[in-house]
Amino acid sequence: MRKYVYLCFVKWTDAAMEKGSDYFTKEWFPKHDELCKKHKVKQLQHGVPFGTVEEHVFIYDTDLPLADYQLFRNDVTAISKERYIAYIKTTIVNCVR
Repeated sequence: MRKYVYLCFVKWTDAAMEKGSDYFTKEWFPKHDELCKKHKVKQLQHGVPFGTVEEHVFIYDTDLPLADYQLFRNDVTAISKERYIAYIKTTIVNCVR
């Protein structure tokens, strides 16, 4: 069985930046955590990346192959009715267990 680590770099929209950290702490991240549980994705870390044009990075650990991971990612982009993610760039690390 393979294990995957996904490095997910996010560029937020201007509307997301205007919402501020309070919205993300109280509303967006709890919904994100629910989706992680639903899709069996473990978030290892998230924060601000250094040396990239993206404003945020999520590091996920999962058994999900790319096609299934994309379903999770689609749900994440639909957390809010207004589009808060401009784009996502993902790097995949395959690990053999």
